[in-house]
Amino acid sequence: AQGKPVAELVVGKAARGGSYVRVGEQVFTVPQVYASTYSREVSAWLDKKLLEDKIDEATRVEVKVVGSAPYALVKKDNAWQIEDASVLPKGFRFDANAARTLVSTLVALRAKDVLAEDPGDAVTGLTSGDVYAYTLEQGEGEDKSTTRRELRVGKSLEDKSAYAQVTGKPDVVTLPEYTVKNLRKASTDFRDLRLMDFDQNKVVKLAIAGEAEKLVLVKDGTAWKVQSASVKLPEGFVPDPGMVTRRVSALANARAAKIADKAAVAGLGAVSIAATLEDKRTVTLVFGKTLKEDNQEWIYARGNADSAVYLVSKWTRDNLTGGHKTLQKPPSEADGLANLDPKALSGLPPEVREGLLKQI
Repeated sequence: AQGKPVAELVVGKAARGGSYVRVGEQVFTVPQVYASTYSREVSAWLDKKLLEDKIDEATRVEVKVVGSAPYALVKKDNAWQIEDASVLPKGFRFDANAARTLVSTLVALRAKDVLAEDPGDAVTGLTSGDVYAYTLEQGEGEDKSTTRRELRVGKSLEDKSAYAQVTGKPDVVTLPEYTVKNLRKASTDFRDLRLMDFDQNKVVKLAIAGEAEKLVLVKDGTAWKVQSASVKLPEGFVPDPGMVTRRVSALANARAAKIADKAAVAGLGAVSIAATLEDKRTVTLVFGKTLKEDNQEWIYARGNADSAVYLVSKWTRDNLTGGHKTLQKPPSEADGLANLDPKALSGLPPEVREGLLKQI
């Protein structure tokens, strides 16, 4: 139509199953047509996909974050690693999954908004901002090709989104806060935060030293028995095997929120959970003092994965060091019905009452 409108219509108020629509001088009721479908900001009609590559085809990523040392990630044996390990502190445990998150965010980038015009570098800060570049290898043999793409991320806005631009494309866009957070990583942000390193299937003993109770459990076949307890246990108390297994799994998969800045004040030792393995080795996760930071309570902790001191949530500590009440079998629906007075069911329909009485 060479830029001319093909048709003009006006969508009015809602009608049954749709809306009133005026075409010329005539008004119709049209099903499944709504004003909200068309009442959008201009940017809502734009394609916000900036990059649409496959992470499996990416082989190298270069990162230059303002204020941090530049680094590169490379893929080896289908896992991402730092290209030059000398940029990392001694004993640093690198988290390949965290690196993969950055790469996957970059190669499948979506904008929050596409700006109608470039507000200029004084506003966006793109020229002196962060730079992310990645290399793709596509095809095989003689058809194999290598492509390099580059993204620049500039200043942040009040809503914590940030200006960005793909090199070679005219549009200046903004990226959502979570995307910016996934991209703006220093090399040391890829620290593996797992606290423990052991085979949970080989645990034969569990020693829990909580704030209010100490409990030692030993494995006997597929069952668990109490070896010692600092409090009087209910008569006939037997730990639920499923609950103990979940506790061991939680210990094996325990993760910190971040590394502690001041390990010297950690005060480790008051609360702990230790697992003894089939080979007689004991691995321990020990907790220390509370740190109040950013309106949240953190607990100092150290596991056997390395010698560093980390910060974990209070929930993590309490979940791992709960006493015997947290290891007993949860009451089932049938257990609850056992204490039900049959007279309380008198007002129910006969078939419902009969079904419930069979469960008592």
